[in-house]
Amino acid sequence: MYSHKTESSELAARGVEVGVYLADLDKKLDPEDDGFFFWLPRDEKLKFKLEVRTPRLPHLRVIVVQGKSKKISNKKDETPEDRVASYKRTIPTEEVVSAMEESYSTKPKNHNLRVVVIKDKIFELWEISIITLIMGDRANYHLVIQKTYSANLYRKDGRIYVPESEFVGYDTWSDLQDLLEEMVDVQTLKEFTVERSATKNGLGLSGNLGQVIFFNLSNMWGFVQTAQGPAFLHWRQIADCEDFPMKKAGDMVRFDDLLQDPQERLKVVGVRSAIPVAGGS
Repeated sequence: MYSHKTESSELAARGVEVGVYLADLDKKLDPEDDGFFFWLPRDEKLKFKLEVRTPRLPHLRVIVVQGKSKKISNKKDETPEDRVASYKRTIPTEEVVSAMEESYSTKPKNHNLRVVVIKDKIFELWEISIITLIMGDRANYHLVIQKTYSANLYRKDGRIYVPESEFVGYDTWSDLQDLLEEMVDVQTLKEFTVERSATKNGLGLSGNLGQVIFFNLSNMWGFVQTAQGPAFLHWRQIADCEDFPMKKAGDMVRFDDLLQDPQERLKVVGVRSAIPVAGGS
């Protein structure tokens, strides 16, 4: 279950503070523990503002990710003279085209800010977004703070390397690779070996047991590490969370089946939390 207090406290421990406002009034809002902070009739428009405040440290970056190519740009610091940097983004609601009644949502363009943190040779990518849940005639707005990736950084062939088992898609995200090489001295990293990677992921996965690699709340999908390799997880396949379906990176899960879609991508079906049994295999 999502806990705004838990996620925001963990991010605050890295020196990052988050605020959400009604943009036109510049009025700060206080999210509840599930992130809920405001509601409107579903057919009314509104604008919000996100603010992220960070200390000026080389191991922290606030970024915007755009398009299918996931192009990265650094967010502009709006208080360059202050001791603490401030990054802001206005997030309007936009009309959602569907067979249902007219609705407005923050989701169409996936408005968010992301924070890159390097801590003890571990890379973290945090996503801060406003999501909309249409509940009958009203639109509920939630502030979601989520660590979408956490992965060890290694050196391989003179460049930063992240194992696919820890970050699916890192090897094709060239903008992120370039950003990390700006932030980290590759010579300070340990050389990657298969043995070291196996130690990290030696979970004894077999049968229908898996571990969540990541689950993105803004997009409502992620990946699960299985004995057969990484498999796609869609929120509709989460069987044990009714109101706010989600899983967290590191969660152990069981699934009913492992299928292959037309693109030959593995996907898990019927996912539930797994509670390890002491002494079990």
